[in-house]
Amino acid sequence: MVSYFRTTGGFSQLFMVGHLSLIHPLFRNLLDTEKLKEYLDFEAHRHINTDSDSEIMLQVFASQLLQTDKRRVDAEDLFTGLRNM
Repeated sequence: MVSYFRTTGGFSQLFMVGHLSLIHPLFRNLLDTEKLKEYLDFEAHRHINTDSDSEIMLQVFASQLLQTDKRRVDAEDLFTGLRNM
């Protein structure tokens, strides 16, 4: 699900995959998008549904969380996943 909403700095995009959600400012762009898509497709085996930077970022984060091999992640796992992105 993708939603757009107005913020004080312009517009932001809310993107949700499963139980994860991400808010991404629309005026920012990812670098190396093609490399990230290749990583998600061939290494992380994650399906990309859109061309949204928010979805790519969220899928990379989700792949980092899956690498913990835990059924439930904790706060330390979340911060480790963010650092490893």
